[in-house]
Amino acid sequence: MDEELFDLCREVSDKTGWHSKDLRLLGRGVKDVVEMFPLYTSDFILEKLPKYIAKPTTAYLTVMVGHSSGGYIAGFYQRVPRHWFHSQSADTPLKSLLKLTIALHEAKELK
Repeated sequence: MDEELFDLCREVSDKTGWHSKDLRLLGRGVKDVVEMFPLYTSDFILEKLPKYIAKPTTAYLTVMVGHSSGGYIAGFYQRVPRHWFHSQSADTPLKSLLKLTIALHEAKELK
């Protein structure tokens, strides 16, 4: 299991409390305690995140391959003027969405 993915899933679970019976649970023993939290999927996160934000015009939720990084970018993209809000980069689409979820939670823009 990818440690970064494990840590991101744990942080999203701690911050949002999002759970579903359809998600597999991850577990890891820490001393005598086993932590359990969901292994999120891109589909689950996409359904939970807002589809757009107003900043000052509408910016839409976007996930795309990064041009220079070769990884993925998730954030809110506004076409005119061109601008990204809360953009997060990672080596997989899921990790970029999890990072975006954390950024939105910290910015108090996640309901």
